[in-house]
Amino acid sequence: AALSRLAPAFGAGVAPGFGRRGGRLIPSSARGALVVRRAEGAWPLQMGETLQGRVTSLDRFGARLDLGLSKPGWLHITKIQKERVNNMEDVMSVGQIVEVRVIREKPTEVEVSMIAKDLKGQSDFEVGQELEATVVDIVKRGLFLEVGAVTEAFMLSGAPGEATKGQRMKVRITTLTSETFEVEAAK
Repeated sequence: AALSRLAPAFGAGVAPGFGRRGGRLIPSSARGALVVRRAEGAWPLQMGETLQGRVTSLDRFGARLDLGLSKPGWLHITKIQKERVNNMEDVMSVGQIVEVRVIREKPTEVEVSMIAKDLKGQSDFEVGQELEATVVDIVKRGLFLEVGAVTEAFMLSGAPGEATKGQRMKVRITTLTSETFEVEAAK
């Protein structure tokens, strides 16, 4: 179903490793491309979007992935599992297929996470929605809050010193963009 949803963005073009059957895109082999390649600018990636990628290279800091996009995916070693990883070769290998969630899209790469794959993406939230949040960082201008999303929410605060790390609070989403969202204290 996910592949057939992508078909209109390509017109006649189909990614290598895929074919059409009854108007639907299908993998032509188990070793074929993982996802349909998006035409440049066809639609923006969404924070939290789930993708599959094939590991193309490993280094001591992480892995490069072929996500079927015009730019590679970057999976940092700290974004593979909650437990510390000392050696990339201990947890994955070149050619391995992994499921990841988009953290952010940069001009030259897409940052992804395997840890975040169980968290919610941008499309799972809406402006006005109330959430339970936990303070994870306090900065001069406000608070960063964990709300069960692939990225933290930010709350502007005139007096961030009144909050403490680990504090739980109810918040309401005020702004939702492709990379982040802002919240305010719920009344």
